[in-house]
Amino acid sequence: KFGFIRSRRGPHGGHVLARPPEEVNLGMVISTLEGNNSLLDCIQEPTECTMAAGCGQRGIWQEVEAAVQSILRRTTLADLANRQGFPAAQQAQN
Repeated sequence: KFGFIRSRRGPHGGHVLARPPEEVNLGMVISTLEGNNSLLDCIQEPTECTMAAGCGQRGIWQEVEAAVQSILRRTTLADLANRQGFPAAQQAQN
């Protein structure tokens, strides 16, 4: 449905990534599956909090949010496979 996985029925069927794991990052997956994945609602929607305009913490949480999003965008499925000890090339063959 979201274009991350291809499925095939039958005796040799199964599920495989639709794209190479190096091209799919965690930011893409999480935002596609979860939508707004901000740590706090007021980061994306300041109107969610009546104190957002004068909040002394909001700037810090925006920096934290930017750091988290940066890490998610630069971490690919291949990176995760390699951290688990499964080379991405080996995963793509299976």
